[in-house]
Amino acid sequence: MVLEAVLLDMDGTIIDLEKRWVEPLLSMVREVKPDFDIKNVEDHLDEIILKAGGKSKRLVFNTLWTVTKIAKLTLFERLKLFKKMFSQKEVFRTVELIDGADDLIEYLKSSKYKIGIVTTAGEKTMDSFFERYPEFDFIEVVITRQSVHHTKPDPEGVKKACKLLGVSSKKTALIGDLPTDIQAIHRAGGIAIAVLGKYGNYTKGFLDRKNPDYLVKDLFEVISLLKTLENN
Repeated sequence: MVLEAVLLDMDGTIIDLEKRWVEPLLSMVREVKPDFDIKNVEDHLDEIILKAGGKSKRLVFNTLWTVTKIAKLTLFERLKLFKKMFSQKEVFRTVELIDGADDLIEYLKSSKYKIGIVTTAGEKTMDSFFERYPEFDFIEVVITRQSVHHTKPDPEGVKKACKLLGVSSKKTALIGDLPTDIQAIHRAGGIAIAVLGKYGNYTKGFLDRKNPDYLVKDLFEVISLLKTLENN
């Protein structure tokens, strides 16, 4: 099969999720609950991952509510945390590239593929991203959670991106780090390239169970894989 397009997930795939979400969220949780035990979150990571998809308008709230429940915050502590978070939204728009992202973008610029982004990140986060990393401006289509009614694992974002790119979803690959990425592209009939990345120790089992077409260690392996597919 000839691959025509590549879609990129952002958080955890291109953007360092630890810098953007994990570190600032845990810092705020500790402010409202100093005796918070991070092991509670690590032990229930599967539950958190399963919440990272669905209806876009409830996505962030559902995920955060699950984290605060697992962290055993009282209702008062949860409300205090949400107030703190929404008064400091800019903290969660910190965008740092994951290792290999620069190399991947340089390769994609020179490749034959049409390129798009399908992310659960919001428009303001993506604005911050493109402002900091203008080298990504060549990307033709950007689908955020505000662009769709349902985020991944629903295929709506993938199908919308493919339509705007003028390609068949069956000839499109999505690069992502979560089971929801695999589900979204498979439901659209495309190819799933799953990246283990920083949280591979936690996510490998979930990713394996969704049967990605390719499972790679990092973005450097993604580049090697895309070069092979491009030459086939």
